[in-house]
Amino acid sequence: MAGTIIDRQHFILLRLEHDVSGLLLFLSSFLAPSMIRIILSQWANHISGQPNRLDVTFQNIVPIGKELYERYKMFSFMTRHQPSQSFRSVILAGIGGLLAIAIIGALTIYSPSPLLMAPFGASCVLLFSLPASLLSQPANVIGGHLVASSIGLALRFMLPDVWWAAALAVGLAIAFMAIFRLTHPPAGADPLVIFAADPALDYLFFPVLSGSCVLVLVASVFHRASGVTYPIRKA
Repeated sequence: MAGTIIDRQHFILLRLEHDVSGLLLFLSSFLAPSMIRIILSQWANHISGQPNRLDVTFQNIVPIGKELYERYKMFSFMTRHQPSQSFRSVILAGIGGLLAIAIIGALTIYSPSPLLMAPFGASCVLLFSLPASLLSQPANVIGGHLVASSIGLALRFMLPDVWWAAALAVGLAIAFMAIFRLTHPPAGADPLVIFAADPALDYLFFPVLSGSCVLVLVASVFHRASGVTYPIRKA
């Protein structure tokens, strides 16, 4: 009986070492090739009893953890599908977003009505980092914000200021943007902003329409100056 208990404890310890080493290897799979990745892999080596190696590959570092890695890798929540961008593209994207928000912010100071709202920051991500995306085109930026904000304003006036009304507004905004082929992900936040701020009807023109038009204008000029095609040409 005592021998059976010891064997079971030994099995549990081996299984724990197996899972920990495999998990460490899995974690190192999506970390940048850096000292952290090497340290995790070396730690996995130590736990699994394999000799230390610096050539970090999944095929030969921790055979004991390969089964667990295969088990975990189907959950690809941490897989980065976005392709790498050039250093020039990265810098231009940041500069473009900076200029767009700075221009709208400056115009807001000298304008009797506001031109800036929070979702425009998310719009800049698409406009300057992914200008070739269908979701970044002028019709989607301007139309998406108009559709989503119109639904948000309508439901805000018809329904009480409660969580389910805001949720309904977001859901309808997503659906109607899809119906009109004007999907623009940042516009999905417009109904939430409207329910939080409770603006008047002129909010649809200032800042929604005016601000989104300025965004598209700045993006068009900026991309033309930097040699990037925007908006995309009709095939």
